[in-house]
Amino acid sequence: MTSRQLLTGFLSVSSMALALLLSGCSSLPGVHKIDVNQGNVITQEMVNQLRPGMSRIQARYVLGSPMLESLFHEDRWDYLYRRHPGGKDAAQQRVTLYFDQDRLTRGEGDIRPRKTDPLDGKPVTRVDVPLKAVDQRDAYEQLLDAFGLDGG
Repeated sequence: MTSRQLLTGFLSVSSMALALLLSGCSSLPGVHKIDVNQGNVITQEMVNQLRPGMSRIQARYVLGSPMLESLFHEDRWDYLYRRHPGGKDAAQQRVTLYFDQDRLTRGEGDIRPRKTDPLDGKPVTRVDVPLKAVDQRDAYEQLLDAFGLDGG
């Protein structure tokens, strides 16, 4: 074997070993691992504001847009939140709302409404959400209304 062949062999083995070491850097101590957050952030305070009989608009005002709105289950909204802190186990929260004729009938999931605060026993404050939080008319109807014209 010539010295050139030896050097080429050494370089190829070294580069493969280096590639294997670098691909496993995430398991080395001291290497920064990012937190991964996905979905809707759901808090106890938000869930405490939900009430049976709320409209879809009010529920959306309180929790935001659902992560999953199925075409096959139009009366069901799913809110999911998954937090995976770097280097630790992932935590997941789920809240599902059910509607009947555009009114909230029930909810289920990992966070349930509380009537009293577990720390001090005081009643949880509920917030009344305005019935019409969002103008449901399209831009054309709003323009006609601004000029005092009838849309019909």
